[in-house]
Amino acid sequence: MDFLLRFFLIDVPEAFLLLTIGFAIFNQSPVAHLKKTVVFCMLFAIAGESLSFLNVPYQPKIVTMLLFTYLFILFLFRAKIFMAVSMTIASIGSMILAEFVILMLLNSQQIYGFDILTTSFLQHFAGFLYLFVLALLAFFLRMLKIDLRRMVPQNRHNRYLFMLILIGSIEFLLILFISTFAA
Repeated sequence: MDFLLRFFLIDVPEAFLLLTIGFAIFNQSPVAHLKKTVVFCMLFAIAGESLSFLNVPYQPKIVTMLLFTYLFILFLFRAKIFMAVSMTIASIGSMILAEFVILMLLNSQQIYGFDILTTSFLQHFAGFLYLFVLALLAFFLRMLKIDLRRMVPQNRHNRYLFMLILIGSIEFLLILFISTFAA
């Protein structure tokens, strides 16, 4: 029963909010593609729960979810590669940011990771707080009406340079992220 509650009250809304954030950087709404959005949410939630069931450590789970998110967006929404990569980075980056904010907020109240895992109430509280942070982020991105397509240079060589710098910085941050938690 706890699995179903977590799946439908935490995992599926998390997938929807992450997809909303991904679409928000292109000033679009996932509600326009409702059937594809529902399929994405279910696939994302099933993938996340499967990795949790298999006891995959946090860092490989994040990298695997990044890959799954990219593939789901690419094939379900038939997005161009630039759009799929950007939406994936925005989604997974906001997920990491929201988790960091929640942990810092709870740590400031003397509630640590082990305490959260021991009680069901704190797990649900942290989960709903996490969803609230994601909803706030999605709301602000939609209010700002950011459209990444207008910000990317239109010259072909400048686009390649932009993508090279973007991917290089993401790789650097992932290496930094993984090495920080692995040590």
